[in-house]
This record gives sequence, C-alpha cells and structure tokens, in this order.
Amino acid sequence: MALEECLITAIAKPAMIEVLHHEPKFSELFVAYLLTTNSRVEEDLIDQLFNSSESVSHAFSSCWRILARKVLPRPLIQPLVKKLWLK
Repeated sequence: MALEECLITAIAKPAMIEVLHHEPKFSELFVAYLLTTNSRVEEDLIDQLFNSSESVSHAFSSCWRILARKVLPRPLIQPLVKKLWLK
C-alpha cells in the first residue's frame, strides 16, 4: 500500500446538507464515493473473517487507519492509531 499526502477537513452537517441539495453533480460524486468506500470496507471486513488471526489483526489496523483518516476528526486519529499499534 502506498502512502500519499492527504488533507483532512471538516464541514458542518447543515452546510453539507445544503451543498448536497443545491449541487447535484457534487452530490452524485459524493454518494458514489461513499458507496465505493463502503463496499471496499465491507469486502475487507469479510476477508478478515476468513483469514488467520494475525492477518486479521494487521488488515483491521490497516483498514482502521485508512478509515480514521477519512472519517474521524484529526485529534482523535493519532491516539486511536497509536493505541492499536501498541496492542
């Protein structure tokens, strides 16, 4: 897996709802992205269920780090990832 530079940003829920309602192209792209990401996460979780416990642990931590970068606010990411690595 290659590491790439990324930017995490936050948007208030009311602002996001407004954009989704008023920008159909953005809304279409955003929903497609969410569905694609959801499918990938589901596939990864299913794979983890059928792999050895060591592989599952590594895959889970990898998926968690990727998901955390996309979903969690920045202050939560580092402590959670650090806690996972210390286990």
